[in-house]
Amino acid sequence: MDSLNINYSGKINDHDTTPITRSVLAAFLRAAGGGEVNVVNAPAFAENLGLKVTESRESSHGDFAELIELTATGEGGWVSVAGTFFGSTPRIVIINGRHVEARPEGVIFLLENRDRPGIVGHVGMLLGKHKVNIAGMSLSRNEAGGEALTVLNLDSVPGAALIKELTAEGDIHTAQVVQL
Repeated sequence: MDSLNINYSGKINDHDTTPITRSVLAAFLRAAGGGEVNVVNAPAFAENLGLKVTESRESSHGDFAELIELTATGEGGWVSVAGTFFGSTPRIVIINGRHVEARPEGVIFLLENRDRPGIVGHVGMLLGKHKVNIAGMSLSRNEAGGEALTVLNLDSVPGAALIKELTAEGDIHTAQVVQL
């Protein structure tokens, strides 16, 4: 990735966000294969790798009283994720511009798929066949019959055979596992 932007919106701007920025950056670098990164040294480590890190602030986001959004860009394009709190419970609420609601914990399985009747049942049947339990689910689509995003919280990591079977028919374009 060439750059990482951390955007803070709403009431969170009333506080020092330096510890949040450093923690997010350290976690991002670990996930990107940087090994164990000390939170205090994360900005220097990112700079040594040529990663441009910026912070931006907005007074409000509209839909949320407070929101933290991360956008990473690189040669392959961009990805973004945004989160907020419902009471004291954190939630992922936007992924790549699509509204969702998912817990930011454990195994998260992201599926980009064609929106069609039966896709949720198909996914559920295949997960059951491979003994993978769904702990939570969020669905988002751009329009009926268009492109959809399925976000699943799972009890265990799906294996390569399951991912191959899910993407074999063509309705599911991508399947990504994120472990938090």
